[in-house]
Amino acid sequence: MRRFLVSVLALAAVALSSTARAGSVITTTDFESFALPASGFDNGSDGSGGFTIDGNFFNNAYDATWGSWAGWAISNHDDASAPTWLNQYSAITGTGAGGSSQYAVAFSDEFNGDAFINIADGQRVLSMDVTNTTYGYFTMRDGDANGFARPFGPDDYLLLTISGYSGFGGTGDLIGAIPVYLAGDGEILNSWLSVDLAALGDARSLSFGFESSDVGLFGINTPTYVAVDNFQTISPSAAVPEPAGLVLLGVGLMGAVGFARRARRASA
Repeated sequence: MRRFLVSVLALAAVALSSTARAGSVITTTDFESFALPASGFDNGSDGSGGFTIDGNFFNNAYDATWGSWAGWAISNHDDASAPTWLNQYSAITGTGAGGSSQYAVAFSDEFNGDAFINIADGQRVLSMDVTNTTYGYFTMRDGDANGFARPFGPDDYLLLTISGYSGFGGTGDLIGAIPVYLAGDGEILNSWLSVDLAALGDARSLSFGFESSDVGLFGINTPTYVAVDNFQTISPSAAVPEPAGLVLLGVGLMGAVGFARRARRASA
């Protein structure tokens, strides 16, 4: 009889879990819908201050005087061979994750602060794919032409830290932080890597910061870029059973308990 009761409880739990999953909506921001010309990019030169895609805001700071930018750019560059800073909008893979055409590139520095994402209202973060840019990869592998950044050895590293905050723009309380090594232990990431962000689900914004073993008088010598694709969020209803699911679970429990009582009386 106990086995039967456990079985009913298990079935009720499965039904409740299925109901919760059925009510969830996962949004994957793959950047494919963003309008770009062939072999093009958008680095915020229009002065808009960022990009809103699927309700998520990706910040951008563009300096028209110098033609420089920080924060986020959207790209479909596919040059995985040119190692200079002029190729800063290309992923080392030559494509987006899974061979897609478009992706985003984040750049953080000491002057403009960290790139960040403000999460869409009513959403929780799930995951994203990351890889090195072409410029960053070859600089870590070979150093740069002017000797500013040195080639990486077996003890060198480039660490991306994705931090979740309770407020927008990387402000408020720190929810948590997820470290992602873009280079370390003698290896440099050259493929798309999926990063689980579920531990930062309560965050309203994500901030992207870098640390490197190659540091000079003016800070990090390593190019502090990362390519990002398939940014996934989920509606919070996914974690909360629908009322119908709770009713089904209650009926299942009452039925199981009633059956067990009748069985005990019959046995007596």
